[in-house]
Order: sequence, then structure tokens, then C-alpha cells
Amino acid sequence: MLGSPPANQAILSFDYILIQDQDVFGVLPSWHRLAQKQKLTPKDFSSENFVSYIPSSRFKYEIDSIFERKGVSRNLRLKTRTSDLICRLITRNLGVDIVGASRVHLETIPRCVTIPFEAPFKISRCFDLEMKTNAISGWSDLPPCSTKQCQE
Repeated sequence: MLGSPPANQAILSFDYILIQDQDVFGVLPSWHRLAQKQKLTPKDFSSENFVSYIPSSRFKYEIDSIFERKGVSRNLRLKTRTSDLICRLITRNLGVDIVGASRVHLETIPRCVTIPFEAPFKISRCFDLEMKTNAISGWSDLPPCSTKQCQE
């Protein structure tokens, strides 16, 4: 008998192509004290002001869980829906964040530094072959299919 997948498992189409599989990134203003680091850990963000995704974001839930497990507290200052807006707020010195966006796209934002974040997962982007209206116009336009790797 078939059942529903567990709540923490993404529901994916059987027909998809894995397009991109990459790290999760910390995003900071270029003048931030952590801007020269090669890799960021949850502890690096202790007591930092955060610009974050909205509460209904699955990615926000995953990131918050990492900080909670490590016992690291942050100061949530702003919430918004997109990685692009989060980065633009960060360049206004309103905080820092961990984002699930293409590094190529993130590096186009002036005064913003992108550094890999130590996370127990990668961001996978998939092209769903069943979506007839899908068109690949660029990496940054593709929605994440899961905060876990796409299951095969």
C-alpha cells in the first residue's frame, strides 16, 4: 500500500533533471567582520542581526533548526520572501543571512559578500519535465525543488 511521504520529505515529480546542486551561503555586507572568512559556521553568527525569509519558508525552517541544534541565538530584524531582497537589505547594513540562491546570482549584487555556510545539506535545483510552461532562462530563475538533495 502506498502512503504519503513523511512531512520532512519533498514531493517530487518522477520526471525531473537535476540542474544544480550547490552549497548554502552566508551573505554579508562587504565591510562585515566575517567578510574575509573562507567558510562560515553557525557560531560565527552568534548575536548577529538577521534579515530572514518569511516564516512559511521551508528553507528558513531548515536554517533555524541548524542554529537551534547548535544553541546559537540571532537577532531577527526583518523578514522577506526572496533571496534578492534579503541581499539588497543586507547591503543597507540591516543584517546578515543564510540564503539558498545561486552563488553566480548572489555575486552580482554590489557590496555583498557570499561565503559557503556549514550546513548538513545542499540546495538542489531541478527542472520538472512535466511542467509544459517551464523555460530555463537562468540558474537564478529556477525554484529550489528541495532543501535536501533531489531524491532519485
